[in-house]
Amino acid sequence: MFKSKDLESTSNLLLTNPRWPKDDRFRFQETWIDLVEGKFEAHVGIATSGSTGGSGSLVLLSKNALRASARAVNERLAATSADIWYKSLPNFHVGGLGILVRAHLSGAKVVEDESEKWDATGFHSKLEKSEATLLSLVPTQVFDLVREKLRSPSRLRAVIVGGGRLEESLRLAALDLGWPILPSYGMTEAASQVATAVSPDDPRLVPLTHLEVMTDHEGRLQLSGSSLLSAKITFDAQGRATMFDPKRSGWFTTEDRGEVLEDGSLLIEGRTHDFVKIGGEGVVVSRLEEKLEIAKLHLGFSKDAAVVAARDERLGAKMILLTTANESETKPLAEAYDSGVAPYERIRSIHTVSAIPRTALGKLQRGPALALVGFEAAADA
Repeated sequence: MFKSKDLESTSNLLLTNPRWPKDDRFRFQETWIDLVEGKFEAHVGIATSGSTGGSGSLVLLSKNALRASARAVNERLAATSADIWYKSLPNFHVGGLGILVRAHLSGAKVVEDESEKWDATGFHSKLEKSEATLLSLVPTQVFDLVREKLRSPSRLRAVIVGGGRLEESLRLAALDLGWPILPSYGMTEAASQVATAVSPDDPRLVPLTHLEVMTDHEGRLQLSGSSLLSAKITFDAQGRATMFDPKRSGWFTTEDRGEVLEDGSLLIEGRTHDFVKIGGEGVVVSRLEEKLEIAKLHLGFSKDAAVVAARDERLGAKMILLTTANESETKPLAEAYDSGVAPYERIRSIHTVSAIPRTALGKLQRGPALALVGFEAAADA
């Protein structure tokens, strides 16, 4: 795993999730040796599994790119050697790796949460004892802390929330409990954060100083700056690897739709593959996922549940609900969700499963989730 001393060396380092099957990790390691070693130096590879049922990818970031991102984040947070980072994100995730690089540059202390399984109450207890001032979370973790009504430790001065869109009502609920939430937008290809709120009272996504942002003719966000990836490796259905540089004239086109507003802040509308048509109506699937999360929060729903867009011959797509709860527990959740969405966005069928496929950070794996109940992804998903 990545150590701070690795940041100053010219060696390369591949980071994979140790919980992946051995065959998957071996595939990435073989590819790394064949395509990267001897051709690049001072690079870190971050492997991602196929969240939509694909074969995953490998993002190559130079250590200079990691440092550029870390300096910009430290500047936004006014981070110094007096700070203490509490690190609950793993090193193989760009958010966890970024914390180590930021602390290395600022001289801040890092307290590692070595828990194998996320537990909001246990996490909160350890966070308080750590006396941490800075923290990064994903929306799922914020949801769990709010659901348990856990208040922010008094020393904590900033909580960066990334890895998915943070619903406004969840942000406000967290603020009511004292959590100094800073919504952020970022990606592995940019070595972490692209835009982050300046203060908990102002949730606007303001681009960091090391990146320029614009949109293309299709409304996709484009990035230029010193923290962008050097190359990306993707795999076809047979597992064959292809390495390429996705940048064009220094600009990287993301999969995210958005807008650069007049004040320079970003409005993120959702990923390109988040858009589906249900009976001819355009739908942003990630927004519906957020609606379900809020319904779960309001009901105190303790089991797992997810809405997914499935292929439908008549409508093009339809929303289905997966849940680990029984029928009596699920019915109020489905009703609460349906009451807050348009008629065509309502749940068409409910499926009980033993577990819902998610990543190590709790992100829904849509492809595997649909396959679990015999559905295919909607054409645009």
